[in-house]
Amino acid sequence: MPRSVRKSRQGKGFTLVELLVVIGIIALLISILMPSLSRARAQAASVQCLSNTRQLVQAYQMYLNSNKGKGVRYAPGVEDFWIESFRSHYGQVDEIRHCPISRNDISPDWGSAARAWTFTISGRANNGGYGFNGWHHRWDPQGQGGSQYSGGPKERYFGSTPTESSRVPLFADCIWPDGWPRENDPTPPNLTTGDRARQGNAPNENMLARFTINRHGGRTNIGFVDGHGESVPLAELKKLKWHNQWQNQDWNPLLPKK
Repeated sequence: MPRSVRKSRQGKGFTLVELLVVIGIIALLISILMPSLSRARAQAASVQCLSNTRQLVQAYQMYLNSNKGKGVRYAPGVEDFWIESFRSHYGQVDEIRHCPISRNDISPDWGSAARAWTFTISGRANNGGYGFNGWHHRWDPQGQGGSQYSGGPKERYFGSTPTESSRVPLFADCIWPDGWPRENDPTPPNLTTGDRARQGNAPNENMLARFTINRHGGRTNIGFVDGHGESVPLAELKKLKWHNQWQNQDWNPLLPKK
């Protein structure tokens, strides 16, 4: 073959059609991979979230050990509130209070499925994405931990070692730092913000709605008293043992889609 012909063919570039075909193939591959990458990121966030709830449970257990088995008081205006009481036991690492899904968007007050809450203690703003099951507070008939706030009697509060600990939630994804779920809490109208219309109106608040948020694909991550973490379907939350006299039941009516 003549040298001039070889040089002409070697210097020939891609045609417009060939470039469009390559671009189309790349776009197709991206469209196929993106959902998988999104699922992988969501799964990684959920795994980290479960790890955080377990670490908070461990902090609570260390607090009990150092406090002769006595639970934390409900006193949000002083150092006894759980955020301050457990702080030294979770190594002063405030990041542990944040779910990766909500950590980058912080609300000035109530949180949501995608936003962290802000709670001020002694002039210090604290943020987080998890809530403490208030029925683990130490019973204090003269303080805010009594039935006048939570709407339940002393018998509903757990001791330091509740039975069926593998079914007893301690920390969970939440739009507020704590809550006292009750069996008669109604179905929340929204799985992003819970039941905001009834929040802050004790003793008629919808407390379980604080934990019933669609942050992890129809599930909420919970750290249980026995130390394990579990991703629990929202539809199953009323079948857990939120207080010492809890009776299992189903949501009625059923939870909304979102």
